[in-house]
Amino acid sequence: MRHDSRHDPANDRRAEACLITLDKLGVIEPGPVLEHRRFVRPLGPAELDVEALADKRNRDLERLLDVVELAHAEDLRRSLLDYFGLDRDAVAAGRE
Repeated sequence: MRHDSRHDPANDRRAEACLITLDKLGVIEPGPVLEHRRFVRPLGPAELDVEALADKRNRDLERLLDVVELAHAEDLRRSLLDYFGLDRDAVAAGRE
């Protein structure tokens, strides 16, 4: 497994935080190359927060549904402005 956050457009360090946590739990270890990691054991049931994972999955699916609904909107511009809570007049005037 390899992760290079320099190529992550958001560069928000989430993947790096996951790797640090997995390393601390002893699930992964450094590989033969500096930026490589390898799995040495699976996560145990007590190490997974199943409820939090289900909640995140639901949030992700809701966001995906929002994107699908936006893609099917008759007035995409207005729908995007509403979705992001932007004032249409301010955007038209260049203030947002």
